[in-house]
Amino acid sequence: MDSNALLADDTFQQCDELLEQMNAMLRSARLGDWPAVLGGQASYIEKMQQLRMPRGGNAETRSALEQRLRTLTTLESELTVQLKARQSQLQEVLGDVGTRRKLARSYGQGNYGQGSYGQNS
Repeated sequence: MDSNALLADDTFQQCDELLEQMNAMLRSARLGDWPAVLGGQASYIEKMQQLRMPRGGNAETRSALEQRLRTLTTLESELTVQLKARQSQLQEVLGDVGTRRKLARSYGQGNYGQGSYGQNS
């Protein structure tokens, strides 16, 4: 086997590992397991940076590798949508907390978390 064929085999294996990892992160995102998603991202990015496409080689091999990369790109886009939705949820929660604090200050409740009329609950 020539070096280009070995590189292609290695690239196929790397792509398959990346696809498996991306699918696991998407499953975690759908289940709301954000620590698992975020934990997987660092190693995914590192593996992606190490990925090398073989030069030359036959058209069939290149096409198969390109298809795997397109699939990865599609899955990455889907994960980005999930992450943006989570970010929006968190911003909404932070906004709600900020609004509650403003209301509490408006009604003379200096400390957030106190009961009505500034008395402890």
